[in-house]
Amino acid sequence: MTRALLLAVLLALVGGGPGSAEERRLDAEAIAEALTGNTARGVALGPEFLQFFDASGVTTYITRSAPPDRGL
Repeated sequence: MTRALLLAVLLALVGGGPGSAEERRLDAEAIAEALTGNTARGVALGPEFLQFFDASGVTTYITRSAPPDRGL
């Protein structure tokens, strides 16, 4: 996965909602809290993807065109 993809996922999860008008800096703990146990869905550089963030630190990246890719 590319750094740009991870940034896109973080921006999609953190910003854009009606209650999130204030910009704020997130530390590693806040990012982990927002992502852990959640799935991001999006489109970046190709087909739609799903990415699940497990509490163990393992992420699973899924597209319709390839088998799931798991890693840290």
